[in-house]
Amino acid sequence: MSRLESMPGWEQEIRTRNKAVWKSIKDWFIGKNATSKQVLEINNRVIEKVTREANALVQRQNMSGNKTEIRHIMTLFAKNPSLDDAHRLSALVFGAQCARHFTVGAEREEFHSGVSVYDAPPIECVLQPRTRAFKRYAGGRWNGTQS
Repeated sequence: MSRLESMPGWEQEIRTRNKAVWKSIKDWFIGKNATSKQVLEINNRVIEKVTREANALVQRQNMSGNKTEIRHIMTLFAKNPSLDDAHRLSALVFGAQCARHFTVGAEREEFHSGVSVYDAPPIECVLQPRTRAFKRYAGGRWNGTQS
């Protein structure tokens, strides 16, 4: 006879301990306030912070840029004879600062592959702001007001 068998109710005690252990494991992973979810959230926040800091470091490093390239661009700007040329160079170096793309639902003539889109006649489209305060200008007066 083993030592366990000599204790009364030993089987029930082992079952109770095992159930408590399994309940603890279950609660850790899928319980109402699962600790695994909390650990995962904390881990995600830490990864997010590290990624954000690494991105900031890379941006700071890229902002300094290649000094010879910056000097070359500065000399190109300094050599421009006019402001219009400087604006063109700026658009080339830095890209368009304020681009808007409009689509119009008007019918167009069909063009053949040999015809340029620049040769097509323009389509007129009236644009209106999306504000309630907008009043259309008609015949020297603003609608709804006296001038």
